[in-house]
Amino acid sequence: MNSITNTIIWKRIVLPTALYLCELWGQLTFAETRMLAQTQRYFVRFVLGLDKRSPTDSCTSTVGLWYIQGLIDKFKLLFLGRLFRANSNTTHKQLFTVRLNQLLLGESDKRSITYDLIKTLIKYAMHSFLESYMDDLYISDKKLSSKIVKQSIEIREENNWKSSIQSRPELCRYYEIQNRLSIHRLLRLAVVYLHLNYKLLVMVKLGSIAIKDGQCSLCGCYSTDVVQHLILYCEKLLDERNNMFYRIVDVLPVQESVRFFQQDDSDIIVALLGGITDFMQSVNSDNWRNMMCCLADHKFHLYGKFKGELSEHRFNFGH
Repeated sequence: MNSITNTIIWKRIVLPTALYLCELWGQLTFAETRMLAQTQRYFVRFVLGLDKRSPTDSCTSTVGLWYIQGLIDKFKLLFLGRLFRANSNTTHKQLFTVRLNQLLLGESDKRSITYDLIKTLIKYAMHSFLESYMDDLYISDKKLSSKIVKQSIEIREENNWKSSIQSRPELCRYYEIQNRLSIHRLLRLAVVYLHLNYKLLVMVKLGSIAIKDGQCSLCGCYSTDVVQHLILYCEKLLDERNNMFYRIVDVLPVQESVRFFQQDDSDIIVALLGGITDFMQSVNSDNWRNMMCCLADHKFHLYGKFKGELSEHRFNFGH
């Protein structure tokens, strides 16, 4: 199975099962949240074939996964919506009403489920749901409220991820390649070209590696960016690199191939790893797709030459 299929199974089957009744768990401790996050991170690393020391910010975001806490919050808010819409004659609705009144009067225990649910509502600035319910006993229909909940959490998750990754200069190239919390474009391409699945995964892996300095054991040169050096500069890989560049010239129209090589080296490496630079935005989708497919073959061959070199550098930047 490809990475997207595995991710769908994870999101639709594994996570809902693992987080069963998480809306009633209350506030998790830091250790509990970290344990759940580590489990998801290990899954993504396994599916994508990433190094076990790959940073979280360039790991789960590659398949568009939220942080675990965001998913738990989603279940909590959907459960709160069901409580709002429940028939007033039911026992659970009557109990909820009592707890809510206690909360508004300042008499509620902060360990209560109701307190945790309302706190989660406020976390996402969705006060209007509670205000409408208290003032007019009104709550939007299930479909609309679910959409609002999902959008609110998506915005917060995206902002949190961007804030985290932008504070880490070693991941600046990854952010240029993958600047949205969504499934990586090369993974989508792998669904169409199944025979290139593993080779496209290699490109994704190279793009997700953090920038790190070190000495190349192939040519002996010191570099401030090991991955960029191996792909663009290492003299021991000159023949493989030239073959790759010749194929780009063959695939792209003449004017576009000229403009491609006029980019800064930092933009060239981003484009070679599937990113959309200012220039690549002008390349039509068919040419981009053909270019990525041909690069997948050449990059896989190139990767085979320097895979051992990469293993000598530990890209451990924490979680």
